Amino acid sequence: MTKFIDAKQSLSVQVHPSNRYALKNEGQYGKTEMWYVMDADPGAYLYYGFKTEISKEEFAKRIEEDTLLEVLNAVPVQKGDVLFIESGTIHAIGAGILIAEIQQNSNVTYRVYDYGRVGKDAKKRDLHIEKALAVTNRVPIIKDKSSYPHVADCAALGNDAGMIGAASLL
Repeated sequence: MTKFIDAKQSLSVQVHPSNRYALKNEGQYGKTEMWYVMDADPGAYLYYGFKTEISKEEFAKRIEEDTLLEVLNAVPVQKGDVLFIESGTIHAIGAGILIAEIQQNSNVTYRVYDYGRVGKDAKKRDLHIEKALAVTNRVPIIKDKSSYPHVADCAALGNDAGMIGAASLL
């Protein structure tokens, strides 16, 4: 599935489960995706993984105390950047970014942080804390150069990683 996302404001911080977890707990596949930055305002950034490794307990505490953004890896982006977002990677698109998203055809998304926004019913939008705690990779992402000339590869659909044979520059 391909989407175009024009983020006028920062989007919620979220994570997607692996195929294994999603099939067992949601009855459908998980999600791995790739983002191609089509355009970005000066100073635009997105969140992609953690700055340093954190424990499950610290992750839960930071969600509860609204300090999660302090430990997320904020990545400045510009037109032409590409990110490979493997299932289990916490991520969010920041304001002022136009992205082409290529993803597994899945609707399984666990929202972790939403800037206190409310839905049409004037209530805060649901967060999926317990599920996010179960699936989030809490270590920093290390760029793997073993898939050269691609920057990253993932397994075919049916395996745990996902279905996108994609590349990532970040």
